[in-house]
Amino acid sequence: MDFGCGYGILATKITTEMRYIGVDIDESVLESAKRTNTGLADAQFYHVDISEWQSYKFDTIILAAVIEHLDDPLRILIDLNKLLKSDGRMIITTPAPKADIILTIGSKLGLFSREACEEHKALLDESYFINLSDAKLMLERYEKFEFGLNQLIIYKKL
Repeated sequence: MDFGCGYGILATKITTEMRYIGVDIDESVLESAKRTNTGLADAQFYHVDISEWQSYKFDTIILAAVIEHLDDPLRILIDLNKLLKSDGRMIITTPAPKADIILTIGSKLGLFSREACEEHKALLDESYFINLSDAKLMLERYEKFEFGLNQLIIYKKL
C-alpha cells in the first residue's frame, strides 16, 4: 500500500505478481492517478475516508514524503500497523529537520511546491523514529540520504 500515493507514480513500479493499493486524501489527485494508471490491472486507488482499503493486509506500506504532513503521525502509524501482515514492513521517507530552510527558500523560488512546504506539520528527527515503541514497530533501518536532507526509515511489525 502506498499511503499518500498522490498521482500513483509507484504503481508503475509494481510487477505482475504484486498488487498496488494507493490511498490519498485529495480526490482530484486520485482521479488523475486512476486515469494515468488505467492500464495497470492490479492497481487500485482509494480516498483515505473509504473503509474498503482498510480490510486488506499488506506486506509493505509506504509513506513517501507523507508523515511530515500528518497532524498525529503516531496515531496513523499505529493504525497502519494493524494492516500489516505478521512479517510486514513499513517504509517511510521524510525530510530531515535541517532541510527546512532549503525547503522554505526553494518553495519561495518556485523550485519546490509552496503548498506542500506550507502543509508541513513537523519535520521529525532521528530520535523520533528510534523511540517509536508505542506503534509496535521494530526499527530495522534508519539512514539519511541526499546529503543528510532526507531520511529513510524501515520498520518491521513486532
